[in-house]
Amino acid sequence: MRFNIKDIKDESPRIELIIKRIEDYIQEAKKGDKSSLASSNIGEDVDIVLLPPQPHDTAYFKGIDEIEKLMEEGTDELMKMSRSRHESIEDFITRVIKKQVNNDTKLKLEEILTGKEASFRTQSEMQIIMLWMQARSLSRIMDRALEAASKEKQIDLFKKCKNSQELSAFNQAIISDPNTEDKQGNPCYTFHQGSFKLIARYTKGKLNQEAHMLFIYSRMMYKGNPIISFTVEDYMAHRGLESKHRTVRQIKRGLEKLAATQFEITSKDKTSGSLFSLFGIHYKNNVIRLTLTPEGQAYFQGARAFTYLPTGLLLIDSQKNPHTIPLVMKLSNLKAMNHRKPNKGDTYKVSILIENTDIPTYQHVKEKMGRRYKDKIIDVFERDMNASADILCWNYTEGSGNSWKEFKDATVSIQWIDHPQDKPAKSREAK
Repeated sequence: MRFNIKDIKDESPRIELIIKRIEDYIQEAKKGDKSSLASSNIGEDVDIVLLPPQPHDTAYFKGIDEIEKLMEEGTDELMKMSRSRHESIEDFITRVIKKQVNNDTKLKLEEILTGKEASFRTQSEMQIIMLWMQARSLSRIMDRALEAASKEKQIDLFKKCKNSQELSAFNQAIISDPNTEDKQGNPCYTFHQGSFKLIARYTKGKLNQEAHMLFIYSRMMYKGNPIISFTVEDYMAHRGLESKHRTVRQIKRGLEKLAATQFEITSKDKTSGSLFSLFGIHYKNNVIRLTLTPEGQAYFQGARAFTYLPTGLLLIDSQKNPHTIPLVMKLSNLKAMNHRKPNKGDTYKVSILIENTDIPTYQHVKEKMGRRYKDKIIDVFERDMNASADILCWNYTEGSGNSWKEFKDATVSIQWIDHPQDKPAKSREAK
C-alpha cells in the first residue's frame, strides 16, 4: 500500500513538513528559470554541469540542506510509515517530487533511474534533479538500515518458532500444494495460527517433486555450515535414481524453483518482515552448492535441532503418494515436541495428523465431492501412511477406517523403525 500523501498531515506532522519543504523548493526553482542548458548531460555517475551562478543559487543549495536535515530528523517517522505501508522511503520521496513536476521532468527522472543520460533545458530541471539525487541517496541509507533491522527481526522470529508447530508450518509450506495466490498471480501457501502468519510465494510456479526432495536432502546434509555442498552422484544414490542426464535436468529445475521461492513471516506484534529466500544456488561440474541466506541459516539451525528426517523419505514417490512426506514430517515434529512427555508415547489423533495437509477436509468432501469420505479421506490417509513402511509402522488403537464415524475420532499408534529419540541416551551421546 503506497503512502496517501493527502493523509500525511493527520499521521505525521514531521513528514508533512518534509513534503511542504520539497514543494516550496520546487516552486522556487521554477521561478528561477531565466536561462537554458545548451548541451549539459547528467546521469547517476556523470559530473553535473551547472550554469554560471544565478541570484537564486544560494537559496537552492540551502534548500537542499534544509530538506536533508528534515529527513534526518524525521528518520523514525519515515521508517515507521515505510514498515506499515510497505513502500520504500526512496519510492515515497521520488513520488513526492514527481507530483510537483511536469511530464518532461518525470521522463528525465525515469531515464536516470534506468542509467541513461538526460539533457536539460532549464535551470529548474537541473535543480530538481539535484534535489532528487541527494534525497534519494539519503533515502537509500534509511531503506538499507530498515532492511537490516527487518532481517534481524526475521531471524528472531525463527528463534521464537523453532520449538513449536510454527516451524512445522514452514516445512509444510515447502512440501504442500499452494492454497492461495498473490496479486501477481503467483501461487502461494499461507499458514495462519493465532497472530502468527507465514506466506510462501512460488515465483517460478508450484514446487515439483524434485524441489521437495532437494529441500529434504539439503536438510539432511546440513551440518551447521552456511554452504551445503553435495554431488549429483551422491544425490542419485540416496534417491535411487539411474538416469544422470534426466536427474541433472530435474535438479536444475527443482533448485531454480526453490531458490525463487520467497517467504514472509508476520510476528506476534503484527510487524511484517521483508520477503526472503532460503539460499542461492551454484552448479558446476556436477557439484551443487547452496549458500544459505541469514534467514535460511537461522531456519536450518532451528530445523536441525528440532526435526528428524529419515533417509527413507528420499525414496517416496510423491506423485503416487503425495501426502506421505507431509505426514511423516508432521509425525517427526510431534515426536520432537513430546520428547519431554514420556507418558504420551507415539499415539496421536488422526484429526491432528491430517490437519493442514492437502488431504481434503470433511467440509470440502461434503460440499464438493458427494460426501465420499471413505475414498477421498480415509483411503487416501491409509494408502499414504502405508507408503512409509520402510520408515515406520502404524495401527489404529481407537476407531478404524471402516467409516467416517469411526475415523473422525480415531487414534493411531506409531512405531519408528530407526528414530534417534528411541535409542538409549548413552548411544545418542556416543553419536
